[in-house]
Amino acid sequence: MLVVLASRHDRSAEAIVARWGESAAVLSCEDLSTAGWRFDPERPAEGTAVVAGGVVPVADIVGVLTLRPSVFEAELVHLLPEDRPYVAAEMTALLLAWLTALPCRVVNRPTPTSLVGPSWRREQWVQAAVAVGVPAVSARRVVRVRREASAQPTVGRPDSAAAVVVVGERWFADVAPELGDRAVRLARHAGVDLLDVWFDGPEPDGRFLDASPSVPMEDPDLADAVGELFSDRSVPVAWGARV
Repeated sequence: MLVVLASRHDRSAEAIVARWGESAAVLSCEDLSTAGWRFDPERPAEGTAVVAGGVVPVADIVGVLTLRPSVFEAELVHLLPEDRPYVAAEMTALLLAWLTALPCRVVNRPTPTSLVGPSWRREQWVQAAVAVGVPAVSARRVVRVRREASAQPTVGRPDSAAAVVVVGERWFADVAPELGDRAVRLARHAGVDLLDVWFDGPEPDGRFLDASPSVPMEDPDLADAVGELFSDRSVPVAWGARV
């Protein structure tokens, strides 16, 4: 079984599940409130989880695609308002432990600050880029950052910016191959399979601007590429880069 960890209102998650077929399903915060969970950090493969309302043996889960950085209070409409902050924090903590311990492939493995991977500031991403030989725009340059209602960061950038999406060892973008290779190199350094990387232009001399493990997944080619990551059943090294 392939699991997409997302809000039940996430249309891209629904599209991915539909594309992957009957063996895929969305795990929502409503599932976290449903009886049937059994988790022992020392024996995670022997546990059970609730996915799409049904109890599933963890041993049957082939892979997990995480599309949420945390569980948000506003989603927990099935709970009393005064209980939502505590429950959201507890659900996020459970998912952090569960995703970290899972024996299958998780895209991306969580970090202490985000369920989708390293939640680094732009300065940290620039430092990581420089560490692997990727030319970058100075971290002192002011970049506007705004947060959507989903609380996922969106980086303000010039119209000429070029986005590259990394999936495993592959990259997707209409840019010079050199930029794609640099984006993959950065993703490997950050220990993630899925990464959105921005450069200040599509040409070979484009400089790194910013990156985020929160990747828009509306493109069906990206869904197919992530699905292929799970097909080899390999488990990548968990996040280990520290900047």
